[in-house]
Amino acid sequence: MQNVMAQEEETFTGTIKAVSWNDEEEVIAVVLVVVTEEEDDEGNITSYTDEFPIVNDVMGKQLFKLDGQTVDVTGVFLEDEDGTVSLKVTSYIPFENNENEDVPEEPEE
Repeated sequence: MQNVMAQEEETFTGTIKAVSWNDEEEVIAVVLVVVTEEEDDEGNITSYTDEFPIVNDVMGKQLFKLDGQTVDVTGVFLEDEDGTVSLKVTSYIPFENNENEDVPEEPEE
């Protein structure tokens, strides 16, 4: 059983990254990699990287096909009995023109 940690949904922009595969080399688990940059008073920029495991429910499994792509993901954080925190996805929007997508080029006139 998982407990909801946050009552409100949060939205993150990040990259879907496959982290586990089955024997047929199919993706069976993904994380959302989010890079946050903060600038201090002196103008120095520090980057932080967070990886949020995605809950493997119907919505989370839809992200398996988006490995390597940038998406906006909305969801709530859940914590299981072991204390593992995961993001339960309620919606997502892939960015247009992701590098991994085959986007047809506009014909030149």
